[in-house]
Amino acid sequence: MEIHVPKPWHGLREFLKEYAIVVLGVLTALAGEQLVEWAHWRHEVGETEQALRQELSHDLAAMEYRLDQGDCVDRRLDDLDRWRLKWIAGEKPSLTGPISAPVEYTLYTDAWEVAETGQVAAHIPLERRMQYAKMYAAIRALKAKNDQEAINWRNLQDFDQAPVLDAHDLMRLRGLINYLQYYQVSVSTANAPLIRKRAADLGVPHQRLEGTSPDLDAGRAALCTSIFPSQGAADAADASKTG
Repeated sequence: MEIHVPKPWHGLREFLKEYAIVVLGVLTALAGEQLVEWAHWRHEVGETEQALRQELSHDLAAMEYRLDQGDCVDRRLDDLDRWRLKWIAGEKPSLTGPISAPVEYTLYTDAWEVAETGQVAAHIPLERRMQYAKMYAAIRALKAKNDQEAINWRNLQDFDQAPVLDAHDLMRLRGLINYLQYYQVSVSTANAPLIRKRAADLGVPHQRLEGTSPDLDAGRAALCTSIFPSQGAADAADASKTG
């Protein structure tokens, strides 16, 4: 077996030369490792931001889809309020159709929650990370309102085909109508403009949901059809009761 004995250094110059080679090798290895890590996180951030933008684009479109039904919602709530006032006046008309409800799509925050729980969010530049955080805070606030709105519409549908409205029913009906009218104003004047602005700041594409199912389209059409009985329909109903 051949043994290689290190050669002794001959002077300071040779020592510095050997030292420089070792240091350069270490620095090169560290730089290569950092380059690989930078490329890895750049790829992870790119994929994450693509997922975030797709999710936010859906949320933005879902919000607009719900707001597009605003005129029909206003008319439905006006129908129900007129119905309530007729009962208070003692006329007791019946609605001509189901109360229905606006069609809503779910708002998602999954992509941001995954990014926050891992290490990817920390590698997104601070300013853009703050923009995402503010955007998702606005989405969560809107989602909370949407969830409460859905509960109130379900409560409102308890009045479908109600044969009698007592004083408690009339007070409950007024409260539900008032809340749903507040939702309309609050979202259209506060939540929606803020979300649109933050989406524009992030460059999130503004698109609309297309190609909805026939059931959803039928639901929207039902909401836009008046259910308050016309005077002729009310007279006919009274005649059938007394005939």
